[in-house]
Amino acid sequence: MVSPAAETTYYLWLAAGAFALLGGGYIALLVQRWRALQVALAGLQASEQQEVGR
Repeated sequence: MVSPAAETTYYLWLAAGAFALLGGGYIALLVQRWRALQVALAGLQASEQQEVGR
């Protein structure tokens, strides 16, 4: 029989691991979106400068 404390610790580690995986993926997704946004903004600024240059 597993003691309640050991079981609780196990579930805490499990939850922490799942949270770390999900959190890490979420942060990676945010960074990816941020980079895509920067590229889009840079392209927009470049096209505006071309319009002004004409």
